[in-house]
Amino acid sequence: MGYRVAAMLRITQATSPAPGAVNEDYVLSGPGWVAVLDGATAPRGVESGCVHGVPWLVRRLSWAIGARIGEALPLREVLAAAISDTRAAHGGLCDLGNPNSPSSTVALLRERGELLDYLVLCDSPVL
Repeated sequence: MGYRVAAMLRITQATSPAPGAVNEDYVLSGPGWVAVLDGATAPRGVESGCVHGVPWLVRRLSWAIGARIGEALPLREVLAAAISDTRAAHGGLCDLGNPNSPSSTVALLRERGELLDYLVLCDSPVL
């Protein structure tokens, strides 16, 4: 997975919560890479099975991605390891099999020489 690029990656980032809400999105970037997470919340009144909220999930998952994305691993392996780490961080307190547990889309972009690697989980765009 990669596309040739002529210029260096330039990243501009911003997130904003809905009025009166907590921000459930997270952007993390470093030299030559960016991770964008768009958290998803179960509808009000639906039991999620998790003591952690969506903001906790997107922060933890993005930090775990950030810890590995600079390595020479394929992005799918970076994300798989980050998901595993985040799952372990729940500490057995949550029912992660509950379909309403906190979740997030993920979009990753990494510059590798003249190539761009990308990975998209669900519906977050990479521009």
